Amino acid sequence: MATPPSLTNRRLLHGAMVLLILLNLVYWPSKLLPGTPGWIKVIYEAIKADWGTFLILEFMLVASLFADVIIRFDAIDRKKRVGHLLIVALCSCACVLRFIIGVMVKYITGVLQ
Repeated sequence: MATPPSLTNRRLLHGAMVLLILLNLVYWPSKLLPGTPGWIKVIYEAIKADWGTFLILEFMLVASLFADVIIRFDAIDRKKRVGHLLIVALCSCACVLRFIIGVMVKYITGVLQ
């Protein structure tokens, strides 16, 4: 049986999860809702301007969380397991959806041909 990750590794993984949640809480309302506050729009425009870098970093975070779930599945507390899996699954789906939408926008605007 594998040894559980150290407290530092868990903090890094939980920090990655919080970053992904915050990124999704800023990105999706700005993308879908027209009446979002100005400071959220500013963050959204910064993310949109450097789309590729954010997507690569997000993919690395999602892959790390996904690998952590696979490796530590039995070590995750039963009460927290469903929520943990749900968050990782939603962040993974959001990453894939953001990639598809981003490629479509780049194609429509003529950046990709």
